Amino acid sequence: MRAYTEAIAIYKNNRELAMKVTSKYTGIKDAAILASTVDFYAPKLERVPYPTVGGLRFVLDQVAIREPKAKNFAPETFMDTRFVKQLEDSGFVKGLYPKG
Repeated sequence: MRAYTEAIAIYKNNRELAMKVTSKYTGIKDAAILASTVDFYAPKLERVPYPTVGGLRFVLDQVAIREPKAKNFAPETFMDTRFVKQLEDSGFVKGLYPKG
């Protein structure tokens, strides 16, 4: 969780690096498209990445395509927020962002 949370902070705080990483994994080479892509997605990333019921429902729906039993599970069954909460409560997440 620490690494994932740090990656989010880097993506939000370092536009040039975010563009480079986005290019590597998407194959996009056009600088204007890369900039637009990062500008679109960076604000949507939550600083504190708590799982959401909607996100887990989406995953279960995708799994259900291959394994129909997945539809029988409530998303909350798979939610464990304690590690994210520990990072938030410790001040770790806050320390990843510039003051301001």
